[in-house]
Amino acid sequence: LSPGDHVYTHHFLCDEENKIMVNGKLLYMLRYESIYCKVVPTGIQMLENWNLVEPIEEDESNYKTASGIYVKSEPGVVKQNGTMRCPSPKIEECGVNEGDRVIFTKVADYPIKIEGQTLYRMEDRDVLAVVQN
Repeated sequence: LSPGDHVYTHHFLCDEENKIMVNGKLLYMLRYESIYCKVVPTGIQMLENWNLVEPIEEDESNYKTASGIYVKSEPGVVKQNGTMRCPSPKIEECGVNEGDRVIFTKVADYPIKIEGQTLYRMEDRDVLAVVQN
């Protein structure tokens, strides 16, 4: 990281205990491990062991009866499944790549808005498997 980088961090960043004054300027301090990624000219660069996964929307045809009645008012998100959008460098070494459909742990569906898109932020250890076609 360099001064002036545009980064995405844990929401604890703005807690009172993280405020510090430096040369009369209010700043916030945060552990490096709590910084997920930085914006670079080519897109998003993941840091440490963080990943961004796009939720997969349910296919609404699964909720339509033969007579055309929908038994669910709105499709939701397929639980514990998603499309890897921004893999960490470490998980790429294990063969998980951008665009792979992945299965992840129950607690990993932590939504975060990155560059206008809602994605799940999760650690490498939360990615359980790649779905093979």
